[in-house]
Amino acid sequence: ALEEMTLKEELSAAQVMNKRIVIVAGGEDVHAIIKKMKKYAISQVPVVEKGKAIGLVTEGVLLDKMSSGGDISQLRARDIMEECPPIITPQTRISVVAHLLHHFTIVLVAEKGVLLGLVSKADLIERIA
Repeated sequence: ALEEMTLKEELSAAQVMNKRIVIVAGGEDVHAIIKKMKKYAISQVPVVEKGKAIGLVTEGVLLDKMSSGGDISQLRARDIMEECPPIITPQTRISVVAHLLHHFTIVLVAEKGVLLGLVSKADLIERIA
């Protein structure tokens, strides 16, 4: 009974997620991605194709590609993306989200394959504070 009561009081992903999702298509070029990240002041962006998240482009990935000295102008999101972050349901408990954020920079929130939002470490800290 105590565990059930605790679960009822615990926040869900839906309550802390950021609903403003900025995405890029797999075929978007690096310069467009950088411009979008700068415009929205974000450090990472999910890569989506046919409505499904397939990866993640981060500032770190972009820096790695730029520092390698090659021509990045021809690269697309699908060429440089990292693995897709975990995708959870809106009902996922915040304790599970916090655990996932120890290992991933963001967690995507979706229902029936439709992206609804995302939770970053900053979103979680802001909500807790």
